[in-house]
Amino acid sequence: MIAAWMVYCVAIAVVFVVVGEALERALHLAGRATRWAWVAALAGSYLVPAAAWLRPGAFGALPIPLARPVVAGRQATAGPIDPLQRGAVPAPPFSLGDLDATLAWAWRLSSAALLLSLGAAALRLAAVRRGWRNATVDGRAVLVSDNVGPAVAGLWRPRVVLPDWALQLGERERRLMLAHEDEHIRARDPWLLAGAAAALLLAPWNPLVWWQVRRLRLAVEMDCDARVLARDGDAPAYGELLLRVGQRRARLPLGAPALGEPVSFLGRRIRRMVTALPRWRWAGAAAGGLIAVAAVIAACEAPRPVGPQAPSDPSAVVEPVAVYGRCQSRMRPRRRR
Repeated sequence: MIAAWMVYCVAIAVVFVVVGEALERALHLAGRATRWAWVAALAGSYLVPAAAWLRPGAFGALPIPLARPVVAGRQATAGPIDPLQRGAVPAPPFSLGDLDATLAWAWRLSSAALLLSLGAAALRLAAVRRGWRNATVDGRAVLVSDNVGPAVAGLWRPRVVLPDWALQLGERERRLMLAHEDEHIRARDPWLLAGAAAALLLAPWNPLVWWQVRRLRLAVEMDCDARVLARDGDAPAYGELLLRVGQRRARLPLGAPALGEPVSFLGRRIRRMVTALPRWRWAGAAAGGLIAVAAVIAACEAPRPVGPQAPSDPSAVVEPVAVYGRCQSRMRPRRRR
């Protein structure tokens, strides 16, 4: 049944990708933070399967055939039995339940591998951080690295990390860069992204969950861009800074929130900044909200996978018949002398 439940979880995650897309569009048109759309998508991708597992009576059932029933006492072959095969046990039919042990081990190993990867990244960050130096830039205490950042490092005491080349920028560009990272700290984005990474540990085999985490990172950056522009308002200078940082971006361990996210994000971030909201934005927000609600209802109404029910015919069993000739001889009544 593990295979059936994996397929069920992937299907639910597909529905919540639709929820995330529609809800993000609705929140953007309403002028609200869009990160919560993907937080809701991630939460729903786990909560609906968990509810179906813990409260099965609240969900419909989709029977999954695990094995073909075999009628006891019925001859397995249509023709005569070969005497050489009378003592051979017929091979049981393939069943999805045969994959349970393999999938369970693969699940454990993938979660353990991801946990080790995150632990190694944390150790690497701690080792690299010891080489950074403290500095004061434009009245702000920061860490200066060789080529890491701009980003935020740390959870309990987050610090802004600037690369050494950022100190050569103009005062206005440095101010925008520091404002972006300060917004990440103020919004507690490091904790949000750490929670998303922890969610991946529960189902590292689900590609749709990885996609939702990626879209959450993009939404976090877009929300931060919107807050910076709401305070400063210089979109051309900010977009030019994004392009410059994207050209000299260096990866930070653990995927900390950073001004220079992957290059694939830059196009969407810049289009979001320079595109004005349409006049019909409230109608679009309402339509997006309705689509999200409909998708959530569809996910909750999706039937959960269940195993085969007990056969109504008492002569039918799920297990395959044992040795035909030997069982038949044992069931044959003894003759009286």
